[in-house]
Amino acid sequence: APVPMTLSPTSAPTTGSPTDAPVLSVSLSASKTDYAENEDIVLAFAHPDNPGSDAWIGLWPADSDPGALPQDRPYWNYICSDDQDSGYVCPSHPTAGSVTLNSDAAGSEAWPLTCGLWRAYLIESETSDAPYVAVAVSEAFTVGGYTTCEGQVCNAVPEDGLSSSAHLVPTEGATISKIAFSSCYVPNVQNDPALWQHVRTNFGSSHSVWNWLGDNMYEDSENSQQKRFAYYQARTHPYYVNYGPVAEPKIPVTGTWDDHDYAFNDAGDN
Repeated sequence: APVPMTLSPTSAPTTGSPTDAPVLSVSLSASKTDYAENEDIVLAFAHPDNPGSDAWIGLWPADSDPGALPQDRPYWNYICSDDQDSGYVCPSHPTAGSVTLNSDAAGSEAWPLTCGLWRAYLIESETSDAPYVAVAVSEAFTVGGYTTCEGQVCNAVPEDGLSSSAHLVPTEGATISKIAFSSCYVPNVQNDPALWQHVRTNFGSSHSVWNWLGDNMYEDSENSQQKRFAYYQARTHPYYVNYGPVAEPKIPVTGTWDDHDYAFNDAGDN
């Protein structure tokens, strides 16, 4: 098992002065160094001074800053109970134990994890205010057959090939009868699949081409892993998977980028 990374909890939010916070031995570790795609992620934690009933563990790309974790955290679970919600009262405050992250976890809307390099982060209390500050961070682990990672970027292809939700690239010389395009894609604001049902009905063949014209997802950051994660979330949104270009029969996809794709709003305008 990976050797746990320990952070001083004095970096976490406290009700008093940070200088009054005790020095604790807080740790977090993953049960394996490499997980298959869609495999349960099992994490062991220890927090001798009681992290509180709302403490939770979340997953972010491995090169995320533990002192400034972004708001978007689709993979997470409370350490107290898998069934915990806003009205739940934790009967006891565990100081050590394990948490399993999978499709049944509290925050699993976009499960499974995209293939790549990840870490787990222990957060002491539930809050809607980002950025979050971790009091413990696991060693990095890989997901989906990625066994060779240079720096924090994984370039290998899973042994079973491309994901079923991968885009189809247009074929040189193919006969194209219809071209459709869009931009500024924010999947979580869709209330129903009407857009992609329309696309599927009118352009659902290999003789069509779908063009993404930019702002194909929104993750304002220069962190390539976070952007990769955001692209994965957009591509695996249920409406897109069931009716969009990645549904069968696949619609060939091409496109270009805009500011939010490679950096942040209005980046590169000079």
